[in-house]
Amino acid sequence: MSIYLAYAAVGLLVISVIVGRMARRQFETARKALVADEAVLTTAGQALQEALRARNDAEQRHAGLDGRLEQAQAEVRAAQQALETVREAPVERFHVFDRLEPRPGSLWSVTVVRRPDAPGGPAPWTGERTLVVAASGQSEALERVMMRYARSSGFEVRGATPCPLFGADQTAPKARKRPVD
Repeated sequence: MSIYLAYAAVGLLVISVIVGRMARRQFETARKALVADEAVLTTAGQALQEALRARNDAEQRHAGLDGRLEQAQAEVRAAQQALETVREAPVERFHVFDRLEPRPGSLWSVTVVRRPDAPGGPAPWTGERTLVVAASGQSEALERVMMRYARSSGFEVRGATPCPLFGADQTAPKARKRPVD
């Protein structure tokens, strides 16, 4: 019977070694799967962090764009209001006095009024016109306009002022390099 016990002990030892090796293989397989899962989780965590950074950047850009959009909308409203103001303002027209004759001097605005009952047939225009005249002084500008638009023809020449079209102070006479068209 001791032989049977010895066989049983050796059998149990062999079974123990086999079960131990099987457990060790399962443990190694589980450990490799755990390492692979940890790598996948690390990669997913990094991708999530990058996505969160991209989202935060997008939110900041969106907030900046909202501010710029509000500013642009305010500028558009101001421009529309300015456009409406300009549209409602009366139209101011200027007529060029001498188109082909270049003259030195500064530009002057001279107002000419033609009466509806002016002699010489039906008037091509009635009312008030503003002429742009190149002259060396106010008196020369008035004199040149009065020669063309005489009082006897039904015209009245009013005062001459420096021309406001170009925004510069033209009260002092100065030579102009370009002819007035």
